[in-house]
Amino acid sequence: MDILFVMQEGRLVESGSYRDLVAQNGYFTSLVNTYSNPVMRKVVEETLKSESPNPALGADYSSGDTSYDIVQQVEIEALHNTHASNVKEHNTMGNTQQNIRRGLWSLWKLLSGHKALLVGSVVFAMATVLMNIGLLTTSTWLITKASEHPLLVVLSLAIVGVRFFGISRAICRYGERYVSHSMAFQGLYELRIAFFKRLEPLVPRIFQSMKMGDLLGRIMADIETLQFFYLRTLVPSLSFLVVTVLGCIIGYQLHPIVAMVIALYSILVGVVLPMIITYVLRQVPPMRLHTRGRMKEELIESIHGVVDIIMSHQEKRFVQSMKASFRDFDGWQSLWNRGVRWNQTILLGLAQSALLVGIIVGVWVIDGITYGPLWVAVIAIGLQSYFETLQPMTEASLHGYESALAMERLEQLDDRSGQEKTSLESMNHQSSIDVDKTVSPMIRMQALSFAYDVLPIYEELELSIQKGEKVAIVGPSGSGKSTLFALLQGWYAYSGTIFIDGVDTRALSEEELQSYMAYATQDIYIFHATIGDNIRLAKPSATDEDIWQALEAVQLADWVRTLPKGLRTMVGQGGMGLSGGQRQRLGMARLYLRDAEILLLDEPLEGLDQVTRHLVQDQLSTLFQGKTVLYITHHIEQLHEMDRIVFLEDGRIVESGTYERLLALQGRFYEYHRLSMERI
Repeated sequence: MDILFVMQEGRLVESGSYRDLVAQNGYFTSLVNTYSNPVMRKVVEETLKSESPNPALGADYSSGDTSYDIVQQVEIEALHNTHASNVKEHNTMGNTQQNIRRGLWSLWKLLSGHKALLVGSVVFAMATVLMNIGLLTTSTWLITKASEHPLLVVLSLAIVGVRFFGISRAICRYGERYVSHSMAFQGLYELRIAFFKRLEPLVPRIFQSMKMGDLLGRIMADIETLQFFYLRTLVPSLSFLVVTVLGCIIGYQLHPIVAMVIALYSILVGVVLPMIITYVLRQVPPMRLHTRGRMKEELIESIHGVVDIIMSHQEKRFVQSMKASFRDFDGWQSLWNRGVRWNQTILLGLAQSALLVGIIVGVWVIDGITYGPLWVAVIAIGLQSYFETLQPMTEASLHGYESALAMERLEQLDDRSGQEKTSLESMNHQSSIDVDKTVSPMIRMQALSFAYDVLPIYEELELSIQKGEKVAIVGPSGSGKSTLFALLQGWYAYSGTIFIDGVDTRALSEEELQSYMAYATQDIYIFHATIGDNIRLAKPSATDEDIWQALEAVQLADWVRTLPKGLRTMVGQGGMGLSGGQRQRLGMARLYLRDAEILLLDEPLEGLDQVTRHLVQDQLSTLFQGKTVLYITHHIEQLHEMDRIVFLEDGRIVESGTYERLLALQGRFYEYHRLSMERI
């Protein structure tokens, strides 16, 4: 470069050419000196005396291997995207009707601890319908009888009955809404907890076949759908069954024909019509779920990537894509609304026919009975008022079908790992080997093989790490370094065995496995919470003194003390308002609060300047004492402090040894090291 600008704490402190800045022996010189280490300076001096650098070799390595890595990464991404779209299409277009009962049964089981609320909801719903029927029939009798101008005492009981049924109906309606909504909220609460417990062990391997936006969109759309199951399907259906039985019993007391008419309308309006409407609209519920999930998926991904979208001038394309997904959802929603309107029209016609049928049946039944004409109107109005319990049945059927599909879609997330779990259990059974912990290494990998879909990463990898050993894992991008950590934490299925402290990791629960490890990565997520709470995530019982010690270790304590609220300072979601280096150091502070035997560090110092990285690295050296450390890094300045260096390339261990030994070999690690030095 012609001119270098050196920034420190937001100020331009130096500028000039590389040689001029080094000659000034200022801040830039301290950065250069921090980047190197004593061992390498000695090797470079000896090398310069004996031979000059071979630029052709460096050019070949940097251009050839880097281009290969880029092509490899593009192929991986393409394979992942193709697989994700295939899985999504399969899940959407598959025959989900076979799993309806399974989804409904799962929703029913979630209420196992809240059956009292369910019974209360049904009782109140049933009482509301019965009070409505009593109100209308009593009012009809009262009006009809009043037309004969009887004595007031004859009407007094009916007057009291009207008041009783009217007030009771309002009370029962309020009780039904209160209890049923409490039941629905409890059901959704249990659903969210159960779903999170299923989802947690699948992360992050679920993202191998599903995008984050797809997952969030599915959770939001499907759980939003399930909130209507208890209110619009379960309670109305149970109420319908109970009221129908009671209606037939009461009708039979008047005449068997009345009971037969009630049963006929119950079957026609409560069973046949919902089945017909649901069959006609059978494609609408799954497509509503699919398009609503896709709509939210695109919206979420657009929000997450809004900066890149604007910088790439792709706003119109993304807006058009979102409009298209909204139109698709609106199209299926309009079909749903059209079916509901047709159902309401048919119900209105059947309700009017019930009034006519009630009059005919009433005339036939009460012929020759004293006060017979009065009961004609009572039977007709009573039969029509019975439609209050029949009216919700079609929507109950539609929402039940949609809820079952939504529940099945959520359970499919868990089913993705079903074959993996079966395979893991089988492997675990076959590889149950008693290991003597007194002689076994802390970490041992035997015949480890793994592939992302069809792209192999490891084939028969062998690696052992002793307890308390500090091992650096280096190599070009795409060589499988981060994947090694993912397998250690049980995120993906693999063949072969991984032992930790002599125990096969498959025999450990998720909690037991994670208790061995503390993990720090370059992708630190900062929650919308205080600085103290973000660090306390690693150890909820940590005191403020513990947190200050962690901040001192990562060189953040002085900065936090300058903040008006100190540890109580709120930080935005994702660490907005913090620099990249500050986010990284907050993540490193979490590491200090964990007392794990194994430390997994995946480029945790990425984004820090050389001086700060050097200071934090010195503090890490203290933390490393007595720990088993695996350290992935592209920076070479502290590698001489590691006990061993493992150089990975194409999923194979190409070289392994101490820092001085690998440099003396002048092999792949030496070339990699020299290229890193040439960059500065």
